[in-house]
Amino acid sequence: METNNAVILGSEPSFVENMKLINASKHQPDHGDWHDPIINPQVRGWYNSASEFNKKSSIKGWNPYGSLKYEHEDHKASDGTTKYEYGRPQRGGNSHSGVDLYAPVGTPIYACVDGKITYHKMFGKKAGYLTQLRGTYKGKTYTFQYLHLMEIESDKFRFYNNYKNDPKIVNDGWKNYSELKSPLIDPIVNESYNVSYDGSGLKIDNNIVDIDLIVSTINDKFEADDYVDVKKGQIIGYTGSTGNSYQGKKRNHLHFGIRDANGHRISPYELFDQYINLDESGVETSNKQDGITPSGKW
Repeated sequence: METNNAVILGSEPSFVENMKLINASKHQPDHGDWHDPIINPQVRGWYNSASEFNKKSSIKGWNPYGSLKYEHEDHKASDGTTKYEYGRPQRGGNSHSGVDLYAPVGTPIYACVDGKITYHKMFGKKAGYLTQLRGTYKGKTYTFQYLHLMEIESDKFRFYNNYKNDPKIVNDGWKNYSELKSPLIDPIVNESYNVSYDGSGLKIDNNIVDIDLIVSTINDKFEADDYVDVKKGQIIGYTGSTGNSYQGKKRNHLHFGIRDANGHRISPYELFDQYINLDESGVETSNKQDGITPSGKW
């Protein structure tokens, strides 16, 4: 790969060193038969422009239910009906079949169980780049879906794409490593990202993406066989904002969905609420969800 015009990492920690620092944190993502999809998963709170549907928060814009949409007996509308039902329509009548976990661009995602990656490519305008893992948890077969991921190739990447045919987005969001300039200004909401590249690792703000790892262990094998065998806790991709997810850095997230063996949607929060933090008030996490610092470093 050409690196003459790239922004070089210089004396920054290597990818391996960086990952060791993350994994040495106080957070334990491996729970025996389950590995969290990201380290220290937190429900995204920054969603709506006002928190009028979340009476437990006084912070404007803090409404984790906007992305969670799960049914709970404590969450009722004034008429007594369920207010935040999992899978109910949102944003223009579209259903939401997963949980949105706060994750700045470049946050590593992990295989939750041993299994096979059965889908690893751009899925559509809404989902963006999708990696799908099929495996067994507590004797039952599930399909775990990771949406809005960064698309990574050996010579280029994109963390957003042109799903609205916006003329401001050239080359459908693709960025060549050899032509990177820092800061990178996105054309959608004009926010800046500090980027640098060292020939195999791509640094975006506080995250480092191992390009060679994804290309060699996931991309190439999937292209050859249409599936990839993976182990629990293995890095299988990095978060981006492809599809219809781009709403600014604070709102960047991993959409994590689960289907059972019959294809029925399962609420990730209800299945794994002991591992996923939901801060209704926003007191603990609103300032931490800054769009730069991954929750694995909190």
